[in-house]
Amino acid sequence: MAHNTYQELIDTLRHLIDDGEVEKALLLLEEELNMPYIPPEVETVLRRLESHAKAQRTTELRASVLTPSQILAYLNGDDEHQLAAIVALNELNLRAQLPLVREAFEQLNSRSLKSLLVKVCVDQQLSEELEFVDHGMTYTFIPAALTAPEDSDGYRLAKATLIDWLENDNPSMLMLALQQLDHTVLLKLPESYEADEGLDLAIEVLKPIHDQLADRESWQQFLEAKGFVHHLSTH
Repeated sequence: MAHNTYQELIDTLRHLIDDGEVEKALLLLEEELNMPYIPPEVETVLRRLESHAKAQRTTELRASVLTPSQILAYLNGDDEHQLAAIVALNELNLRAQLPLVREAFEQLNSRSLKSLLVKVCVDQQLSEELEFVDHGMTYTFIPAALTAPEDSDGYRLAKATLIDWLENDNPSMLMLALQQLDHTVLLKLPESYEADEGLDLAIEVLKPIHDQLADRESWQQFLEAKGFVHHLSTH
């Protein structure tokens, strides 16, 4: 394919995305990216357009106002559609949609999506017993009786610890650690972290991030500087 033809393809894709015809753009991208050879510089542009198109599709899905029947259809889709279904459920009065909520817990593919739906149910203070299964384990809970992740004692202590350790010395690492902390406590639902788990939670969240940005010796020195020598052998 000649350079001018590639440029025409890229221009066509950009127009499709700008005009909101994201699905057409993604189908065309899939076809082109499966070709046996693509010049590296062209593939780079196509991958960027693919990421942009997928991001726009996700935004459109999340913004959609879905009926219960549409939500049910989305629950039978991929993770992207299931996430959109949870966002749509959050806009409904779930007390009037308990069968749909129970169906959602059965259909959701990943633990992160199931935990996110638990969070939605907690926010709406549902008082009915619900359950889901993850990796062979059944979790039974009453949302109104649960502690929201951000309100748990363990989360609050872990967050305060990370801020104390990193706010002045490494705010970029702090931002990453707090994002990971939010994700970790969400995945814990319907369980939560207690106060005596807060310090270990902070270390659990920070260590892999620190390992990516610094060597192991510096991690050990970091713990020693914070007075946590006993964690060296276990973390």
